[in-house]
Amino acid sequence: MGGCGPGIHGASGHSALMKVVELAAGNEACPLGGALVHSGIDDGAGGGVADDGTLDDGEIRSTTPLCAVAHEAELEVGGASCAQSGAGASPLLALAGLAMLRRRRQR
Repeated sequence: MGGCGPGIHGASGHSALMKVVELAAGNEACPLGGALVHSGIDDGAGGGVADDGTLDDGEIRSTTPLCAVAHEAELEVGGASCAQSGAGASPLLALAGLAMLRRRRQR
């Protein structure tokens, strides 16, 4: 039987999750402080528990540092510095910047 309708749907996949860990000033990854953004799939890899809504250490697929820089109105994401207006970048702006950098690196 043919047709152009929807095909058979497969099983649902695992959720993609993010975990942000704050880094204090003096840290080797971010000397002035910042955060590590971990992302991965909640699939139980590396001894984690699948589909529990928590990104366990074994499920982490990538980690990106978000570092504070000397000038308050700049944000450094994965080694690239981006000027921002105002008193600093919001966490949502930082995550948007991460997504853009990741897309550029994948091309």
